[in-house]
Amino acid sequence: MKKNYFDLTKEEISDYTKEFKKTEGGLIIHNHRKKLLSVIISMFFVFVFATMLSEIAIDIASNKEVLIVTLDYVSTFLSAIFVVLLGYLIIYNIYVELCFLGWLKNKHKILKW
Repeated sequence: MKKNYFDLTKEEISDYTKEFKKTEGGLIIHNHRKKLLSVIISMFFVFVFATMLSEIAIDIASNKEVLIVTLDYVSTFLSAIFVVLLGYLIIYNIYVELCFLGWLKNKHKILKW
């Protein structure tokens, strides 16, 4: 029976998602997503800490340019890494959704459109 993905109820989508997570590919994708999310959250906290540290250093040692510039570079570098990881997470979530939709199409004959 062919169905449309958008005709499914929230409960049906939840059931299919649970079933997909039990497959081998679903387990791998789910584990990678959890690890990636934990890395991004920890990088966010490191970025916030480095930003706060650079602001405190500006207040304390306003005459020591080297310290301020170094901490500013570290903060900028950490923010760049955070933005790149966040972009990777967005792309990875799109990949996960496409894998899930492909699995629905192949296993349950449910089309996206």
